[in-house]
Amino acid sequence: MRTMFSMKFWRPFRFPGKMAILPAPRLLLLLVIGFAATFAGAFLGLGSLFFVIGTGVALGLSLIDVRSLRSMPTITAKRETDALHELGKEHPVRIHVTASEPLSLMMWVQDDFPQGFRIDRRTMPVKWESETGKTVSYTVSPHRRGKHRFGDIHLRLTSPLGFLILQLTVPAEEHVQVFPVLDPVRKARRRYYREQMEQEGIPHPRTFGMGPEFSHLREYQPDDEPRRINWMASARHGKLMTNVMQPATGHEVAILLDAGRLMGVEYNGRSRLDTALEAALGYAAVALRRGERVSLTAFSDRIHVRIPPAKGLAHLKRIIEETHDLAPRYAETDFQAGWDAVQSFHRPGTLVTVFTDASAAGSLTLPPLMTTIRKKHAILFVTMQEPELFREPDRLPENEKEVFRHFVIRQLLEQRARRLGQFRRFHATVLDVEPDALADRVIDAYLMLRMRTGARI
Repeated sequence: MRTMFSMKFWRPFRFPGKMAILPAPRLLLLLVIGFAATFAGAFLGLGSLFFVIGTGVALGLSLIDVRSLRSMPTITAKRETDALHELGKEHPVRIHVTASEPLSLMMWVQDDFPQGFRIDRRTMPVKWESETGKTVSYTVSPHRRGKHRFGDIHLRLTSPLGFLILQLTVPAEEHVQVFPVLDPVRKARRRYYREQMEQEGIPHPRTFGMGPEFSHLREYQPDDEPRRINWMASARHGKLMTNVMQPATGHEVAILLDAGRLMGVEYNGRSRLDTALEAALGYAAVALRRGERVSLTAFSDRIHVRIPPAKGLAHLKRIIEETHDLAPRYAETDFQAGWDAVQSFHRPGTLVTVFTDASAAGSLTLPPLMTTIRKKHAILFVTMQEPELFREPDRLPENEKEVFRHFVIRQLLEQRARRLGQFRRFHATVLDVEPDALADRVIDAYLMLRMRTGARI
């Protein structure tokens, strides 16, 4: 009997789901006033009476407020964010809160964002004025590529009398994928790099009119080269006809991406691997736009990603998706193993592009590998500078410690220069640039290399 009575008594005060009731500042103030009255009444011999009255009033109002919460409309929340997040960029997150009936109260919204993400605000206050829907937003900035989890949405709202706060937890778990910065890819898609070369006055081959292979005939135009005139066809047609040439087909690019321990070093909050991957994706986008076959292999002491060569936009999407969660492995890089994984895919004449750190040029496996590659392929060797290291020799040392530091840095730079000079002797094109300029410089070098062969941009 007691059990059934207690169940019936407490039923109006129970809430389904993940809910909790917290005291509001108004209730705490009421309790403080009651205790002050009790303390004052103690001097008059009425302390017990004042205590019973004060606590009774507070408890009674709280119970009334609890029961009134039962009549509140159903509240739901839904999160909306970008389908694609990029490393280090700000992305808006919108939370839509709806009620089955109009509400007039104060609400606070919090979201369980992925651990490590930077946000602009944690708690979002919302004032409802006889409304059935509200939207709040904040921004997140991912700190690491890969898969990340958003958790539940938490709501706090005041009760009708204002003595309590109702806390709701709305299940809203979802996962988002964080990709590297895709600005170089976007630039390639809108032909930014070709336009940049034109603005800088760098000559470039046209889509047609240059190249070693015959495409078709067309009528002569004033700016055509006289040596392209086809005199036999001109005689047949009774007017000047020009041979239209096209670039040689079948060009291939092999991208080798070092994911060893040296690529885990960070600069401005981003690892060298992040920067190299960003440049490699833009590079792949430009090459694929030109119609080349592109492969990508990421490796350290083992193979992380191995994507055979192919053409087209679908292949670019595959490269982006399969490398978005690539992380450096704290092990020495085996360049020979990386090349062994991809060399069977490519024909002679492939442009082999190696993204690594200049310190890795001291690897015992790299010089013999370069000797092997250069016999059948062209080599583009890409490394990143450490800006602070290069600025150090220009500073005058002020004490003995800085003198020794200055001496060591100069030795490191000389050793770096010797290693890169060794690869130039392999007839490799060597790029050694600051991280912020890596993507643009790599793509510019690639376009210039292809221009020498008469390939179109």
